Amino acid sequence: MELTSYTSDKIKVISFWAMIMVVFIHSYNLVLKFNSSSLVSTNQYNTFVQGFISGGLARISVPIFFLISGFLFFYNTSLTSELYIQKLNKRIKTLLIPYLIWSFWGLLFFWGLQSMPYSSQFFRNQPIRQLSGYEIILKLFVNPLPYQLWFMQNLIFLVLLTPIIQLTINKLSYLILVPILSLYFLNKNLYIITGEALLFFTLGSFLAIKKVVVNRLWIKRTSIILSIIWILILIIRVLVIKEPENGPFIKVANLIGIVAVWGLYDLFLQNVEFSSKWYFELFSFSFFIYAFHEPVMTIIKKMLFYILGFSEINVLLIYFLSPFLTILISLFFAMLFKKYQLRFYNLITGNR
Repeated sequence: MELTSYTSDKIKVISFWAMIMVVFIHSYNLVLKFNSSSLVSTNQYNTFVQGFISGGLARISVPIFFLISGFLFFYNTSLTSELYIQKLNKRIKTLLIPYLIWSFWGLLFFWGLQSMPYSSQFFRNQPIRQLSGYEIILKLFVNPLPYQLWFMQNLIFLVLLTPIIQLTINKLSYLILVPILSLYFLNKNLYIITGEALLFFTLGSFLAIKKVVVNRLWIKRTSIILSIIWILILIIRVLVIKEPENGPFIKVANLIGIVAVWGLYDLFLQNVEFSSKWYFELFSFSFFIYAFHEPVMTIIKKMLFYILGFSEINVLLIYFLSPFLTILISLFFAMLFKKYQLRFYNLITGNR
């Protein structure tokens, strides 16, 4: 099974779109710590818009990344002891080192913000300078201040478990879906690995190991119907069910939404040669946006509220404006580093 240029471009485009969705998840501002208090918006329009996008539509982004990660790890290969060691050595450069760099960056960044009189009022967490050596180590390795790094944490442990994942898939085949789907719907974790991470990484691994054809015609043909079902579930969840973000409705929606998005690409973008477009290079900055966007967006949100005030219309305006500005700033620094500090850029992005 070869990864064709079409599938490769498709993964890159969908990954970039999914990263935009991750930024929108973190753009949620109905509850925001500000000057030791919380901004709470109860406006029904704001609740619906943010609940539908951040709490629904965008929630397929993380499963997509785990799915792709599992697929790419096993595609066109059967894991042997030698190959496993090779892949672990590669993941030290692509996962572990970037994780530690960005974790340290977050610690240093928060320390700087807490040290300046004008910005310290917006960050009332325990001052970094008051942390003990042990607490700093925990912040760096276990509980990083850039909270989005939890994804890399899970991915590191999943990579370590790949021999067990491959063995289980080969032995159980489709039966492996029973326990991992159960963990997912019951909101159970496997120690530090979330049920969501385990399910979708394993599904991606399954597709690669079993050499499942991922660009199937039936997915393309039914993508519109699946999309309608997906959207209806998300609307019902926000307006009627009003369940939490880890409820069964959003989990079912995620499973349907991933298939829908994958098919919609084939339906509407199959004939688009993205690699020939001037903006195609932007899609390669997905990882930088992921690592850089927090705590930058938190600062932007709080600054915008400080400047514009706390009216309901501003809550909605800032909800859309803060991810837009964050992505622009992220792309600016990504292109700057890549152009003038290529070795440093490759180091912090795992050579992506």
